Amino acid sequence: MTQILVFEPASPFRLDLVVWALRRQPHNRIDLFGDGVYRRVYVRHDRKWVVHLKQIQRDPAPKIESEISGEPGDSEEFSWIREQLVWSLGMDREMAGFAAMAESDPILSSLSDRFRGFRPPRFPSLFEALLNAVACQQVSLHLGILLLGRLAQACDGSDLQGEGALLPFPTAESLLKQDMTTLRRVGFSQGKIAALRGLAEEESLGHLNRDRWADLPNDVAVQQLIQLRGIGRWSAEYALLRGLGRLDVFPGDDSGARKSLEALFGEKKPLDYEAVKALLKRWQPYAGLVYFYLLLRRLEIHGDLSSGPVGGGKKERPPE
Repeated sequence: MTQILVFEPASPFRLDLVVWALRRQPHNRIDLFGDGVYRRVYVRHDRKWVVHLKQIQRDPAPKIESEISGEPGDSEEFSWIREQLVWSLGMDREMAGFAAMAESDPILSSLSDRFRGFRPPRFPSLFEALLNAVACQQVSLHLGILLLGRLAQACDGSDLQGEGALLPFPTAESLLKQDMTTLRRVGFSQGKIAALRGLAEEESLGHLNRDRWADLPNDVAVQQLIQLRGIGRWSAEYALLRGLGRLDVFPGDDSGARKSLEALFGEKKPLDYEAVKALLKRWQPYAGLVYFYLLLRRLEIHGDLSSGPVGGGKKERPPE
């Protein structure tokens, strides 16, 4: 069964920039982008749909076309997929306030002009944001994304030695079915396995539903998140920004982001957590948006971003 959805986000909008902020690495096997097409699998109630999105029209009237294929679905299910896409790709984001601030700030203006059309994305769920955080703790981003791909492959029932392409993000149920041996073979330590299982249990109980966290102040949300096994300050702030979309949150313990911030300001000495907060105070409530811009700068330096016409983009690299 195939369904076509059309989105018309406010201008400016560039799908490739948004997707790369989700992907972060070329070997991401959950969020794929190649030849101008974004691909992802959505799972709900044990039913799977493969979504292909492509920007078919540029500014000043951007248009995104989505083709959904998979198991038969009703209008409610396709409405749910639409909501997920709008949320994840930031198509509902209001950027006027940031644009006004950037006009009078040369650094922000440079970033916003360079990546015109970017909208800050969000992971589809708080659960996904927290699993991403755990996978990337104390390892390189490259390895963290690699581990998530292996986990997704194991939870999908695929051969861990295979080279499958697009994979659905693990559900709580599929993760809890994995035994210790499988998760160790994926590459997770015993501590991370305990954290992943604990998060899956919280998700299955409904404790990570976004609505339960929507009205909590940042400091309260952080304190509650760090009560979860394996979640510290960095993971909690990362989840607030990437899972709940709170643009006033900049994960101050993020080493990669700190180094990018140091380079941006020409700092000679490493910044600590408090120094990061002090430096970014001038840009509140958009410090988290700066986090994304710094990520895009790193991706650009590495040659991952495309600045070509709509439909352009680097071809998908094979999984590593």
